[in-house]
Amino acid sequence: MLRFGALVVQTASVVRQPAGCCRVSTGDDNQHASSFGFAVTTGCILMKTKHPSLAVDCVVFDPGGRLLLVRRRHPPFEGQHALPGGYVEYGETTESAAARELAEETGLIAVNSLLIGVYSDPHRDPRGHMVSIAYRMDVAGHDPHAGDDAADVEFVANWEGLNLAFDHRKIVDDAVRKGATPKET
Repeated sequence: MLRFGALVVQTASVVRQPAGCCRVSTGDDNQHASSFGFAVTTGCILMKTKHPSLAVDCVVFDPGGRLLLVRRRHPPFEGQHALPGGYVEYGETTESAAARELAEETGLIAVNSLLIGVYSDPHRDPRGHMVSIAYRMDVAGHDPHAGDDAADVEFVANWEGLNLAFDHRKIVDDAVRKGATPKET
């Protein structure tokens, strides 16, 4: 028996299918599933609910304390400074996603990461509910090159006065509060 809110589906068997779908052998119960917030297509129950998307953001400082920022190529916040980051792909850890996004957007290779925090305000991204896991990243080299979604990328010396996209100011402030800024040498 499967329970979906008020819907109870008697099942003879549940078989896992690719892409997170399951085929449910139910008899006549399939015909009523869509009235309870489910769609049944070719023996597959698909949830009709919204879920947050998962993303990562990277905070990178060079040895002089300059902050790595990209200039966004696409809306929202097109042309505005932001931290490198993006969506987590299915089957990928958030640490791997952060390293991948950093490399795709800046050409820099992550050699170490430290969790800064989880940012889950449903209104942090105008495209929808986006949960971001932010990491402080150390990199091999400090010569970034814009790629992927970045129109430009650079280490910025006077980043404190910039208006950053999304909630990236809060993320950077949290990173600094946790001692992420390297000491100038």
